[in-house]
Amino acid sequence: MAATNDDIGILTHKKTQRASEEVYSRLRSQILAGKFKPGDSLPSERSMMDSLKRSRPTIREALRMLERAGLIKSFHGRDGAVVLSPGVDSIVQPLEDIISMRKTSEAELLEVRELVEIAVAQWAALRYKDGDGENLLRTLIAVRDAVDSDSFFEADIRFHHALATATQNSLCEAMHSALFQLVFEILTTNFFRLTFQRQGELRQEIIHDHQAIYDAVIAGDAEAAGERMREHVRSFEALINGK
Repeated sequence: MAATNDDIGILTHKKTQRASEEVYSRLRSQILAGKFKPGDSLPSERSMMDSLKRSRPTIREALRMLERAGLIKSFHGRDGAVVLSPGVDSIVQPLEDIISMRKTSEAELLEVRELVEIAVAQWAALRYKDGDGENLLRTLIAVRDAVDSDSFFEADIRFHHALATATQNSLCEAMHSALFQLVFEILTTNFFRLTFQRQGELRQEIIHDHQAIYDAVIAGDAEAAGERMREHVRSFEALINGK
């Protein structure tokens, strides 16, 4: 039986997809190995078509995959895409894919968040420096000042990020940011389902929790910092569970 046009189209698409994945893997490996460093430009599409013996659609799809992974950025009017410094998006997208494919529940995601947040608070206390305390204090004050503002949760995020920075562990900081990005929508969506009065009460509870965490960190008390963070995170778990 002769192949139909639809059959040929599907086979062509699969062939292009496999080819683009090969190009993506090759370029990704070269970027991670340091052949192309942040700020460098990749070769032009035409150059890669010639050197890799691949079609323009294949090259473009591979570049789109690299851009989605947060490894490059394409600019209009520029021949080659620019290699980026590894950022949070490089971690977030694979995490989102895993979570989606494995049907990870909100409860599982929040369990991991609790584990990471407690470790962050403890490490921040153990590695406390005066400069970290100044940064934490600024973000703590910003949360208080934004208590009645739409920017409250932006300030809240900055406080948690300041804690992650205080761990002096760049990988921990990146993973914490990625995880926070994933759970932020869950937390805020459930928050805004509450009554206006309960929202106000919870904002005050958050400020109180932040103060307690801050006090423990600048005192260098890792055990207290971890316990205060555990209480803080679990208050949100109660919120998710409608308690």
